Amino acid sequence: MNKGDLVKNVATRLEVSKDFAGDVVGVVLDEIALSLCRDECLRIPGFGMFRNRRYTKRTTRNPQTGQPVEIAARLNPEWRSSPALKGKVCLANGYGELAHKWSRG
Repeated sequence: MNKGDLVKNVATRLEVSKDFAGDVVGVVLDEIALSLCRDECLRIPGFGMFRNRRYTKRTTRNPQTGQPVEIAARLNPEWRSSPALKGKVCLANGYGELAHKWSRG
């Protein structure tokens, strides 16, 4: 599924035009991106959590030359699914329920 398919499905389920559904999907995705740009954690119960993972500055070696290389500190956006979503996906695909509620899947 791509963004166009998502817009089409939202329009069908909400019985609205594709233009309106496209605006809604676009605003939701923009808000997720803006919260990450503000370095905020976005939690959607029953779905998952978006947050930035921090990587510190470090020195490593170039494997071809052996020379030290500086890697700058950075943030990397990540998403983690909720246990409820993991359970739904497993059941929908015939894998049964998760063995433990605390299982990471």
